[in-house]
Amino acid sequence: EEGERRLLEAESRRRSAELEAARRLQLAMLPREAPEVPGFDLAFRMLTATEVGGDYVDLRITDGGRTLVAVGDATSHGLQAGMVVAVAKSLFQGGGADGSPAEVLRRVDAGLQAMHERHASMAMVVVAVDGSRLQVASAAMPPLMLRRAASTTVEEILLPGVPLGSLGSSTYPVRELAVAPGDVVLLVSDGVVEAVDAGGEPFGYERLAAALRAAPGGSAEELAEIDAG
Repeated sequence: EEGERRLLEAESRRRSAELEAARRLQLAMLPREAPEVPGFDLAFRMLTATEVGGDYVDLRITDGGRTLVAVGDATSHGLQAGMVVAVAKSLFQGGGADGSPAEVLRRVDAGLQAMHERHASMAMVVVAVDGSRLQVASAAMPPLMLRRAASTTVEEILLPGVPLGSLGSSTYPVRELAVAPGDVVLLVSDGVVEAVDAGGEPFGYERLAAALRAAPGGSAEELAEIDAG
C-alpha cells in the first residue's frame, strides 16, 4: 500500500508539472501588451479558471497598417484547449498582409478542420481597426458591446457564425462600425457572462452592459481593471 501511495503521489506531481508547463506556455503565447494604434487605446485582461484555459487574445499589425484584434474561446478544456489555442495563434499570426476579419476566420476554420479532431473547435471574433472604422466578423462569440460617448448607451452587436473547426464551408459576414472619440468597444468570452456570484447567479449580459454603461471614462487599462462585482 505504501508503494502504491508513493506511485500515485509521483504521478500526481508529474501531471501537475506538465499542466503548469502548459499554463506557462499558453501565457507566453499571449501578447505582453497592446500595440499603439493611432486614434485608439487598447487593453486586455485574461484570468484562467483552470491551469490551462481555452480563452485567447491576440493582436497583429498588417503590412497595410491595419490592426487586427482577435478574441477566442476553445470549446474544449485543459491541455486540449491549450493545443487548439496554439494552432489558432499560428494561423492568425501567419495570415495575409491585409486579410479581412472574415478571411482570418476562414483560414483558422480550415486549419482546425484539417486536424480531423472532433474537439478541435473554437469560437472567435476578429476586429480590424482602420482609421475611424471597425470591421467585425464573429464565429459564435458573445456580442460585441459598444458604448457611445455621446449618449452612454450600450449597443449589443451579435453577428452570426458557427464555431471554427465544427462545420465545413461556413461563411462569416462582416459588419462595419463607425466609431467616434470616447466610444468604448468591449470584446469578451462567455467566461465573463457565465461567471457566478456567491449565490450561484450568473453575471449575464444585462449586468455586463450595466457595468459598462456605469463605468467612468478613462483609459482602456483603467476600464479593463474595473471590478463589476
